[in-house]
Amino acid sequence: MNLLPLFAALLLGLPAPLRAEEVILTGPPIWDSAPLIALAAQQPLAADGITFTFRPWTNPETLRKELASGRPVVAMAPVLMAPLLQARGMKGDLLAASVTGGNLWLIGRGSDLDGPEALSGLKITVPFEGNLPDLMLRRILGTTAWQPLYTGAYPASMQMLLAGKADLALLAEPMASAALAADPTLRRRSDLCPLWQKATGATACPPGGALLASPDLPARGKIVTALETAHSDLAATPGQAHALLAGFFPELSTGPGASAFAGITASLLVMPADAAPLRAFYGEIFDLAPQAIGGTLPGPEFYASGIRK
Repeated sequence: MNLLPLFAALLLGLPAPLRAEEVILTGPPIWDSAPLIALAAQQPLAADGITFTFRPWTNPETLRKELASGRPVVAMAPVLMAPLLQARGMKGDLLAASVTGGNLWLIGRGSDLDGPEALSGLKITVPFEGNLPDLMLRRILGTTAWQPLYTGAYPASMQMLLAGKADLALLAEPMASAALAADPTLRRRSDLCPLWQKATGATACPPGGALLASPDLPARGKIVTALETAHSDLAATPGQAHALLAGFFPELSTGPGASAFAGITASLLVMPADAAPLRAFYGEIFDLAPQAIGGTLPGPEFYASGIRK
């Protein structure tokens, strides 16, 4: 270790140079992770002795290990994972929730869908049973009969639609745009957000991601402010997220590119001030599938956990 800067500072009566503390930022290949990548590129808190390094995660086990590593970590996690971690006594303080409209689409052939009755009897491909898109669709449909086709992956959902084996595919971006490029007869029949709003009475789109922090995260207030700025900047030009994501997720380097994200509307719910929409969202999911959020509704401490010093 080079101690010369420290000795020089002491001799001259200057403040000792800050020792940089590395914060690991981690997220999956979705739009919501792009602000974390931007933060690592910009290093807005370097003068405060805090540096950011982005690491991609591709499965929940990797995410859990990062949060339990003992290092300062901020992670973008699926929104349902946050209460699950708390219910299981695992680490992960809630800083904020990420909301993206124009990101999850029902793709198919035909006219716009204006309500659940238009989906009656249709075969709809869904990647995974019990995950967030599936639960949202089930809540939207209510008692309307439909035929779910669980495929195990977004690409498989798209291929079944292209092959004419389904009426609709529930696809996230950029897969939704890729499907439209592959078959000009397909169209965006509905963004899932307005269907959710109509079914639940919500005024905003449902959250899809949760920003979680390890218990030892330093300078939380400054980090959250920096995250808000990065998120706001990208929300103003959402298509720029593609280049950031493609640098860490090679599978996004081909396909529709920036245009897939250009129509996204994004916002950040910072806890605990913006907890009300998230609390209402978890209430809807709990009424439908309690086990999806750990079998119990999160209490007030869950929404305030991120401000712990």
